[in-house]
Amino acid sequence: MKLLKSAICIAMALGFVQASNVAHSANFKGKTIRIVINFAAGGPTDIFARHYQTYLSKFVPGNPTVIVENRPGAAGIVAANFLYNRATPDGLTIGTFAGIAANKVIAKGKVKYDLTKFNWLGAVPQTQILVARNNLGVSKPTDLLKSKEPLVYGTSGINPNFVNTRLFLELMGVKFKAVFGYRGQARAIQALRRDEINITDLGISGYLPREASYKQEGVVIPVLQRGIMDSQQRFTRVAALSQIPTMEEALRETNPAGLKSAKFKAIKAVLGAYHVQFGFVVPPKTPKAVIAALRKAYADMFGSAAVKKESKARFKVDHQFVDGPSAQRFVTNLVAGVAPDVKAAIRAATKRKGKGKRKK
Repeated sequence: MKLLKSAICIAMALGFVQASNVAHSANFKGKTIRIVINFAAGGPTDIFARHYQTYLSKFVPGNPTVIVENRPGAAGIVAANFLYNRATPDGLTIGTFAGIAANKVIAKGKVKYDLTKFNWLGAVPQTQILVARNNLGVSKPTDLLKSKEPLVYGTSGINPNFVNTRLFLELMGVKFKAVFGYRGQARAIQALRRDEINITDLGISGYLPREASYKQEGVVIPVLQRGIMDSQQRFTRVAALSQIPTMEEALRETNPAGLKSAKFKAIKAVLGAYHVQFGFVVPPKTPKAVIAALRKAYADMFGSAAVKKESKARFKVDHQFVDGPSAQRFVTNLVAGVAPDVKAAIRAATKRKGKGKRKK
């Protein structure tokens, strides 16, 4: 009996020590969390990440200092590779990344991470807008067909936005050439203003806060939005962009047969990844207690009425939050669910041949 009591006491003591270690490992007091952003300063991803970085400390145990580091390159892949392969898995380096799920779907050769082995703390869905320069004379998708010269599309490189836009324009029957090398959407918009290019993509988080100034300036014209995929895998308009048609609507009007093609299925596969477009992740092998604490911190931050109010005032849209476990399940299913003919269409769309030259 004494031996049994002693064993119980030892077990309880060990349990207390383990619980204390878990609590300690999830306490960030006196520490510094580094938020790594995978695109350049000034673009939609950077603006989004820095906005929420200002709130995060309040929701993390111990209220640590939170700093930001930009690691742009290879359409966001450089930072993702760094976090996956080199960052210490202690919860002190968190990626706020755009497009890492979509990059994995298009199977870019520079991807050196397993999307499913990142520990997802949460995500925010996002849509993109195709914008045109005013002198192109385009105000709706069908106007893209009127240009006698190939459109000049500016982008950073072979990335998910390029793949989607290329597939869409090909299905529409629009002639175009691509100019690569703009490091972030902010620089592509500057190029649009300089008349170097006449169409490009812009994230909703980059467009809506500046919508009034864009309208007043009259140079950057929204043409269509990608939309958000519903439960029936159809694209619906984002409420804040209710006057702007979706890609699917444009194709339904101009090429309804194209909606059954492998190219449109490829668009759906890549755009499906936009459900976790802005992802918050930590490296593999991060302790479970740390993951749990950070997942709760992000869920609490996005659930805060004050944060929601201030974020909507800035971005002009309610950011829908996908919690960590849901995001983890989503990317697991996403990677496993791309059919061979769709993969072939995506691979074909990543070929740079005949699609313009790199911007110096």
